[in-house]
Amino acid sequence: MTKIQISLIDMAGNISLLPLPDDKPLTQLIPSLVTLLDLTETDVEGRLLDYRLFSRRLQRVLGYEGSLYSNGVLEDDQLRILPAPFTEKLELVMMSEPEPGTRLVLEPRARITIGRGSDNDIIIRHVAVSRNHGEFTWQDGLHIYRDLGSANGSTLNNQIVSEPIPISVGSILTLSDTVRMRYQEAKSDELEWLAPPRPQVILDEAEGTASSLNTDRLRTTLSPLPRGSVFISYAPEQADIAEHLASQLRRSNFQIFWDKEIPPGSNADEAISSGLRLADAMVTILSPEAILSQTLAQQWNFFMLNRKPIVPVIYEECVLPRTLQEFTPIRHMGSFNRMVNDIVVALFRAMRS
Repeated sequence: MTKIQISLIDMAGNISLLPLPDDKPLTQLIPSLVTLLDLTETDVEGRLLDYRLFSRRLQRVLGYEGSLYSNGVLEDDQLRILPAPFTEKLELVMMSEPEPGTRLVLEPRARITIGRGSDNDIIIRHVAVSRNHGEFTWQDGLHIYRDLGSANGSTLNNQIVSEPIPISVGSILTLSDTVRMRYQEAKSDELEWLAPPRPQVILDEAEGTASSLNTDRLRTTLSPLPRGSVFISYAPEQADIAEHLASQLRRSNFQIFWDKEIPPGSNADEAISSGLRLADAMVTILSPEAILSQTLAQQWNFFMLNRKPIVPVIYEECVLPRTLQEFTPIRHMGSFNRMVNDIVVALFRAMRS
């Protein structure tokens, strides 16, 4: 048995270097890798995830029944490991302007293009989106996204897309730091899944409207450049508050990291560590449960050691932890919108100092 050194990249961008047998069938090798890398083994519904390997050099999904050798993998190759969708009925759901909740069907066909030009399958007439921005291709049960040399670029799970990259369900695709979409399974109980005629939808920034085949009218605006990256620290009991806060801060053009958007197929601990390293500031939601959490205390200590700003938010009455006493807390006084406004002001000041 020959072993070759391989770099494995999960969906959060974490890289692991491993010597792997080149003659072992992937059907046997992949389950061992999932356990070794501590990747998510089931989805939120408890279904066992079916992982695949994608070669960066070969730009293709590796044959599941073959070995690394029979698939043409070489020493020092880089492979992406990710779970495949359970269905071919997939869609993009808008998470930002022009209209959160807009759903765009992705058919399992050779090529679907997205961009500002009228020749695209998904047309977004926005000044920040390029005429031909990107494309999706379908390969062995996976959608592969490629940026077509757009002026403002694309990111997948906050990773810059500089080459074809496979997508896992739950991933966040962003065009030009402006158009933010979640890749997910289409819910059969919510809509009848049909391959729509092209174009699916036209989002028009120039006229401040968007039109689709059923003549719905949507609003859109041009967002300014992002103000910085914010890590949201919270106890599980405040997950709903954290989600609402994340949504509001994005509307104020902050890039957000919070653990509920770690895509399946990632090592969660490594993804959180990366988020802490890359964030410019932290917002921590304080409650009686939060101040007893050792996990949150470690996050605060990391920021303190790296001299990064923290904005404490006392959402439920509690004593401000000693670690955070040098920061001026914001209190929730009954108005969520007022609290968010105070947080935005505090973040803006902290990032300028």
